[in-house]
Amino acid sequence: MHRLYIIIVFLLFCFSAHAQPDSLKRRIQSLQGQEKLKALQCLTKMYLSVSPDSCVKYGSKTILMARELHDKFNEALANKRIGYSYYLQGEYEKSKLYYKKAYQLNIDNHDFLNAAEITNLFGDAYNQQGDCRSAIHYFTETEKSCDTLIKNNLIKGSVKKLYSILYTNIGLLYYHLDSVQKPLNYFRNALMYAIEIKDSTRIAASYSNIGMIYKKLKQFKPASDMYFSALTISRSIGDKHYECKILNNIANIYEIQGKIDSAMVYIKMSKKISTEMVDKSNISMADRNIARYFIKLPQYDYALIQTRYETGKKEHENAILRQDKQIKKVHVSEVSHVAFNSFEV
Repeated sequence: MHRLYIIIVFLLFCFSAHAQPDSLKRRIQSLQGQEKLKALQCLTKMYLSVSPDSCVKYGSKTILMARELHDKFNEALANKRIGYSYYLQGEYEKSKLYYKKAYQLNIDNHDFLNAAEITNLFGDAYNQQGDCRSAIHYFTETEKSCDTLIKNNLIKGSVKKLYSILYTNIGLLYYHLDSVQKPLNYFRNALMYAIEIKDSTRIAASYSNIGMIYKKLKQFKPASDMYFSALTISRSIGDKHYECKILNNIANIYEIQGKIDSAMVYIKMSKKISTEMVDKSNISMADRNIARYFIKLPQYDYALIQTRYETGKKEHENAILRQDKQIKKVHVSEVSHVAFNSFEV
């Protein structure tokens, strides 16, 4: 009950500041104790989806403040968010270091649901690194924890959300092992749980992943339908990382079908959003795809590709200047793995 009260106060505090980092930064100077800790935690969360470096900066401050106040819940949460920000940048070893700290804090605090969430994140990180054996180990541990929590009749809604995310991750693992039916079954189970708890983020993730299966089967119409459904939801919840990845998938669908003009439209949308967020990983991927599309279009030549490359640096500098403006538009909401498979942080 006490934990629920803390979470409610924390969310009200974030919304009262209209989810604007500048507003919180000004206010934070006059705050002390738990109020200051809540403000730092809000900044950590707000920057997570738009500026990983700032997320790490304020997450580190949150950790120090939480230690001063002997608040293991917020210390664990900040560690998880920093770990997730490194995950988004593809720095999986760093992410696991912070996940390890978060896991131990949750165990010490007898917070077994959040501990289970961390084992799931571990599995996801190992999966991204291609270590299937370790990934399966952590996913299995997560499922055991979920089963135990359900048997003890504890926080069923949250556990069902974790089931949805877990089955998404397991589905992705088998998908990358070049399977079809097994991941499809897991993705459908993930969708079932997401619909049951009315979780828009997880529903979108499931649509997108089922779309991947249809694409693999060369059933492009249902694949596109799934992707566009996921895109609509991702935009409604303001998840920019996720939106970029879905736009990439839509572009890929058009490319496979030889519709390069349409592919170019969607990959440019992805590049624009990634540039605004200074998402280096997706900017690089979008640039590679754009170059490939240019080569496939006979009306374009190498000179145009070279011009785009030379202007890239200027675009990046402009993106940094736009970042403060963009970040003010971000509202506090559950942030999703953004690669369709991680837990909200």
